Amino acid sequence: MKCPVCRTITLESDFNDNKLINHSCPQCKGSWIKYEDYEEWKRKNSIDPKANGHAINSNSTNDGESNEYMPEYDSKRACLCPDCGRILIKYLVTKDIPFYVDHCSSCNGVWLDKNEWDVLAKNHIHTKMNHFFTRPWQNRLREEMTKVRLEVHYANKFGTENYNKLKEIREWLKSSDLSSEMIAYLIDEDPYKL
Repeated sequence: MKCPVCRTITLESDFNDNKLINHSCPQCKGSWIKYEDYEEWKRKNSIDPKANGHAINSNSTNDGESNEYMPEYDSKRACLCPDCGRILIKYLVTKDIPFYVDHCSSCNGVWLDKNEWDVLAKNHIHTKMNHFFTRPWQNRLREEMTKVRLEVHYANKFGTENYNKLKEIREWLKSSDLSSEMIAYLIDEDPYKL
């Protein structure tokens, strides 16, 4: 298998810090994770639904490095699946983690650039990786990102202080049984004129 980023470097099979089989590139330090290896790792590590997706036997990564580096991103060019040769599709993971993971829609393998696994593990979502590529996950992410963009837009348009007051008023109106009448009163140019 060749590295999808370096293209000519052969991937080497090994285990990451969490004892998951991956196929890593000695040059760019990225790693290919096969779907069946990931599912087997989750099964062996007894991922407990009551533990919010944390692996019971999972070793955490080195906390001393967590804030000292972020993932190194690959180029903008398309990457090919090391297993089946299909084009990998980039997926954003969450609105708070500023990188994309590459997924093969044919064999379900995942390419992680250098340090991406560590960031996923530190955010306790490395056990949910197969959810990243689903429509519900991506739809929820788009909704969250749209809300953030609109909040920035409204804060810029009205000013932060005014926007915060508007949000308070909005919540107060929503909680009232007379909200429709109060909104009509507010938007009427002259509510005292019959």
